Amino acid sequence: MYHNTRTVLKLSIFPFRHNKMLSEARRMSSGSTPKTFNLDLIKNAYPRWPDWMKKEMASNHAGEVGAVNIYRGANTALWMRSFIFLSPAEMELKKFCARHLPAEEDHLRWILGAMPSSNSSWLIPLWHLSGRLLGFVAGICGPRIFYVVTETVETFVEKHYNHQIKLLEDDNDLTPEERQETHELLTAACADEVHHKEEAAGFASHFQPRFYDPVIRAIVDIGSSSAASAAKYI
Repeated sequence: MYHNTRTVLKLSIFPFRHNKMLSEARRMSSGSTPKTFNLDLIKNAYPRWPDWMKKEMASNHAGEVGAVNIYRGANTALWMRSFIFLSPAEMELKKFCARHLPAEEDHLRWILGAMPSSNSSWLIPLWHLSGRLLGFVAGICGPRIFYVVTETVETFVEKHYNHQIKLLEDDNDLTPEERQETHELLTAACADEVHHKEEAAGFASHFQPRFYDPVIRAIVDIGSSSAASAAKYI
């Protein structure tokens, strides 16, 4: 069975702001074509998944939960700020989140559909909360900080997915069809993340860099790496 990635998981505490119709409208307005994968083919191969793949997919799940909630946290921050005033830069950030949240929801849907629930990390509620908090704090601090955080997170995620793609290319546990389908899923997700990274970097370049930016990047990178590693084992 093929799963259409337009289906959106309602994980927000403000579900009326992120319902399926809104995400579909944003997807259509962005001009991107929804991708479909044979998720059941990947999922049914679980008994033959190599150990590294089980760990990496659990990590992917945790990462996409975090990503979805980063954007939703930023939306909450912007919603609160709108009661006072939204600057043109904040309005642009709102559009940025509207463009990229649906893609992260798609990624989460793909990962959930491609693996059994038993492979999920026990720390998912923590990633849900920490992602929401990171997005909210970055959004409250302003567009520049949010773009720096997003670029840093996506830089890590790009490396994370590329590492898995390389491992998959060298794997012999899956059938060629299963390996190809998994490869296409990971490659599509990685391409989206690279796009998010590049757009965030472009917007960040419009602002004057601050001396503390390297500290923010280091903290976010260490947090992303630690979260990804923990999700593989807990």
